[in-house]
Amino acid sequence: MAALVVVGGALFASARPSEADERPVFDAAIAAADTEATALVAAVEEVAARLGLRVRVEHRDAPPADASWPDDVIAGVWIDARAPDRIDVRTTCVRAGSRPRSFARSLARAGSRDVVVDEVAEVVRAALESVQAARLDPTDVDPPATRTAPAPEPLPTVSPLPATHEGPHGFGLDLLAFGSERAMSARSAPVLGAGAALEASFGRAPWRPSLWLSAAYGSRFDTEGGAVTFDAGASSLRLMPGVELLDLDVMQVDLDVGGGVDFFSVSPLIVRGTQATVGPTTHYADPVVTAQLLMRLRLVSQVRLTFGFDVDDAFATASTHPTSVAIGRGTGPRDTFVPWTVRPAIAVGLCVPLSSGGACTNAR
Repeated sequence: MAALVVVGGALFASARPSEADERPVFDAAIAAADTEATALVAAVEEVAARLGLRVRVEHRDAPPADASWPDDVIAGVWIDARAPDRIDVRTTCVRAGSRPRSFARSLARAGSRDVVVDEVAEVVRAALESVQAARLDPTDVDPPATRTAPAPEPLPTVSPLPATHEGPHGFGLDLLAFGSERAMSARSAPVLGAGAALEASFGRAPWRPSLWLSAAYGSRFDTEGGAVTFDAGASSLRLMPGVELLDLDVMQVDLDVGGGVDFFSVSPLIVRGTQATVGPTTHYADPVVTAQLLMRLRLVSQVRLTFGFDVDDAFATASTHPTSVAIGRGTGPRDTFVPWTVRPAIAVGLCVPLSSGGACTNAR
């Protein structure tokens, strides 16, 4: 049968009843052997006296539920000392208008019984001090269920800005200036050139589509064809749609695939002894299929450094557009200027945006 004992100031109740009634009270339920239970009761009473509280001690076997503690207490303390290797202490804070809150602690039985009881008393004291501190904090109380927050006032409506085609997600235009080096033939040095390009971009979504239009002029170069040296010049036009492979704030990579035309002007230089004769200039155009890998690196605000690697395939050069020069009276071998069918090139340039939505702009 459970027994309930009221201690901690009972001897002084007759002398100062009003003072005893005003002190807060907490309940303690203890499950322990008789000898250890007596020591735990004494320790809990001492804690109550030090904190200015009253305590009601109950001996029981089953742990109390958090909601079973009476409403007139500030806390309920459950001490379970039945295990041979530990003592479990659970303190439940009980406050009107709030849900019970529990704090559990398990103490290992290390040392003598007095040492273990002192440790239990310290745990109970620290928990009760926290409960008392919480009682003094008026903000730590759950609001009543009937109390509702006022409805928020509606935010003022803001008229949307008019739509525009410029900006990071609209149409953009970039201007590029570049220098190039192109391989034309095994019998000539690489051909240096310069050019400019316009690139239109359509949006900043992944795989941003673009359209590249460029024109370049190459320096004149000499190439040998048998007994004849050819003086040649080349210029080019390219039109290539492209897609974006990589889009970072400091670097972008595009892949363009399209076509174009290489324009050649070729003049044969025939040397006979000490005399050199320049033959008539021949002009012709080579259609090409081209692919370009273009990388842009940010330098300063709104300026990017570009690196391009191009490969052109002039599929019709060898069969349909030879430039032939007859040696002697037309009865000798035919010497022909024929550039490579596959012509790789590299280019380095600068890119500036002509509109805020261009691929070379730094605003993301």
